[in-house]
Amino acid sequence: MPIDATYFKNGILPCYALMMRVAVRILGSEDEAADLVQDTVKRLWEKRETLEKPDSARAFCVVIARNAALSAVRSRSRRSTESLDDVKEAITEVGEGSDYSEQQSRLLWKALEMMDGRSARALTLSMYGAQSDEIAADLNVSPAAARQILSRARVRLKTLIIKIKNHD
Repeated sequence: MPIDATYFKNGILPCYALMMRVAVRILGSEDEAADLVQDTVKRLWEKRETLEKPDSARAFCVVIARNAALSAVRSRSRRSTESLDDVKEAITEVGEGSDYSEQQSRLLWKALEMMDGRSARALTLSMYGAQSDEIAADLNVSPAAARQILSRARVRLKTLIIKIKNHD
């Protein structure tokens, strides 16, 4: 039997706060979790007629929120890798010649010096091969928070590199 409006109102919607708690624990960000849960509940509403009514709305909501949050983490991880590739590309576009790698290195360290300490530390550890759990321990934050710091730091680093290149 498909999920009807009454079951959705009385079974799914009361689990909203529980879904938020699950998403926050996985994502490490209340704002990101709120967006994710809102989108997830909206999709559930839109697909309710094609979904079978679960035996337990609570268990169903926990599984849906967990799966959506884990998908977001995997997606974020792919975006972080792509962002790092963008940073590498921005650095390698410095120029040609014999002092090419020296220019790259100077540009990178100049940009890192312009960043806040935590972001610069996270990026430096990452460049030397540290994993997010090691970075998290060093920064005394959760692994999810470390991934978020790294993601934002990579975007900031790319912006700074481009800014420095345009001013030189």
